Amino acid sequence: MDVEVDGEPPELSSGFADAVEWFGNRYERCSQRAQTVKGWLPEGATHEPSAYMDQVLFERALALSRNAARKEILDQNPWDCEVMYQDSLWLLYTVRDDLEAPSNGYMEEDRSTIDTCTQLFHLWGVGLSSCRDYPYQAASPPLQGARRDAGSSSSQGRTS
Repeated sequence: MDVEVDGEPPELSSGFADAVEWFGNRYERCSQRAQTVKGWLPEGATHEPSAYMDQVLFERALALSRNAARKEILDQNPWDCEVMYQDSLWLLYTVRDDLEAPSNGYMEEDRSTIDTCTQLFHLWGVGLSSCRDYPYQAASPPLQGARRDAGSSSSQGRTS
């Protein structure tokens, strides 16, 4: 059903059209991901795939935290690292909430594993929070060339 004003379709702002396009693209992307994850499930797991989804979420959280740690070690944009750590924590919180169901026979072991991971991620995040105050420039890492500059200025000041 098309809406018309004075026999013509209404004009939409470019922002509204962009939002509709973004939502459409996002929906397609999520639908494709859901189909991919559905393909990972075993043949008979159509009604209660929560255990498999917990595993997928846990593995994704670990992958995010590993990637964030690698970027942090290489001094690549600490804000992206922090976002990745936060995303991995939210995934782990989701898994932990699901693991606390009364039907879970491994509740204590699972809770211990998830809590250990979240504590580690929080510790890694503490290191990143100190980076927020540093005026980071993506083009040049903070200490790049510091020794070269320090060495050249001290050698220029000396006269032999």
